[in-house]
Amino acid sequence: MKISRVLSYPAAPDVVFAMLADPLFQAAKCEAAHADHHDEEVIITLEHTTIVVNRWMVTDGMPGVVKSVIGPRLHIHETYVWHVPAGDGSRRGELTASVGATPLRLHAKIALAPVGSDTHMAVDGELRAHMFMGGQVERLAAPWIMKGMDKEEETAAAWLTG
Repeated sequence: MKISRVLSYPAAPDVVFAMLADPLFQAAKCEAAHADHHDEEVIITLEHTTIVVNRWMVTDGMPGVVKSVIGPRLHIHETYVWHVPAGDGSRRGELTASVGATPLRLHAKIALAPVGSDTHMAVDGELRAHMFMGGQVERLAAPWIMKGMDKEEETAAAWLTG
């Protein structure tokens, strides 16, 4: 299933990237999503900045079929690999996300780009559940992924303007 979303941040790309690469922002993002446990790691090399985030949350409120696959607790593992910036501060990268031991995976291209005085982060990828009835699991999981992106955008706006 295709997942495509553009998040808007009220700052220049270098400021937005500094926020994204700050473990304290990644922790705030997890807490805003009601994770009851999380850890963050940022690895910077000459060629890439890698951001690894793990968060654990209860599955209360999720559809029964999703809970039957995932169980009472949800572990989300995200890895963002950002390449060096272009002259205008824009960046490209990749995002991979998985949900615990389930066969549900998101593989996406990501890009930061200046748009006026703001920065847009485009996420364009595929959500796949390689299992029996995988399409149904994908359709049930997609709105939760979009809600997570909405919460990240909201948390970032507060971070950048606070």
